[in-house]
Amino acid sequence: NADARLNSTANEVGQAAYNGAEDALAGNDNNNYSGDKQIAYANAQTAYTAGLTGQAATTQLAINNPVAYKVGLAAQKAITDSDSNINEAKVTDSAYHKSFSQQQQAAYDNAVKAYQAGSDDNYTEQDQKAAKLNAVANKAGYAEFAGIVDASYGNHNNQNYYANNSHELKVYNSAQSDFFNGLQNNGQNSSTTGYDVGQAARQGIEDSNTNTNAANEPNSGYNDWHPIKQAAYKNAQTAYQAGLKNDASSADAQLNQMANTAGLAAYQGATDAAAGNQANQANYAKDSINSTAYTNAQKAYTAGLYVHPNTADARLNPTAYNVGVAARQEITDSI
Repeated sequence: NADARLNSTANEVGQAAYNGAEDALAGNDNNNYSGDKQIAYANAQTAYTAGLTGQAATTQLAINNPVAYKVGLAAQKAITDSDSNINEAKVTDSAYHKSFSQQQQAAYDNAVKAYQAGSDDNYTEQDQKAAKLNAVANKAGYAEFAGIVDASYGNHNNQNYYANNSHELKVYNSAQSDFFNGLQNNGQNSSTTGYDVGQAARQGIEDSNTNTNAANEPNSGYNDWHPIKQAAYKNAQTAYQAGLKNDASSADAQLNQMANTAGLAAYQGATDAAAGNQANQANYAKDSINSTAYTNAQKAYTAGLYVHPNTADARLNPTAYNVGVAARQEITDSI
């Protein structure tokens, strides 16, 4: 009868709307419908996008399908949570578990996956699949990655690229801050990827102070690191070596200012040792890395001066050691 046909049609339109939201939360648009069903599907997709992009609930797009709009809001929340390294799926008393529908949970999960893929440079095959789940989340995650990469190379080259997107710019800047927090070992936002990469750069400096290179140590775990973490380590060591040559302005020196300053401290330590003093030691006393660089260079110089090869002190800084050896040779030649 007419009522039954009407109910059947309404059900099909409702199903099309549901499918529109279901496809949207997975990053898909498969609108093969016609008539009212096509409109219902499209409205669900645009309502989802309205929620995802933070448009007001009073906009017509949101009003067209409030359920799909809330699904989009769940995806947006996943992005803002990811900015702060939070995943509500892992918090038992969160809205995710208490009030989210299955579609909202799926939208949240997919946005988290897409964000994480972007922050990983869409590096693996799994990342590349996850990236398609939510393009907005993936771009935000990639802004984090770009911030870390630029910080690892001592610059903020991509900052202008994000100037027209306030959220992505915020993510980029936060990632840079996290890197420097890790580099300085201050414990702020220590659970973030940026902090972890900054720690790798710091390790590069500390290892340079003892003439160690994790890339050459089979048990260091270096070969299992993400490429950007390896790059941060390498760049710190390169900048340190530039400083050790009294170079503070070359491209190598600019890769990591903190590392370069430590290398300059080591250079000064060797220079002072060659002059027979510790004139600049007090200048580095407030910074443990620079103080160690200065002191180790002096120890290595002294090992060279007294011809103590292959000792622990000699290995601390081969450059300073060789300066000490050269000084010893001058003394010998003058006798």
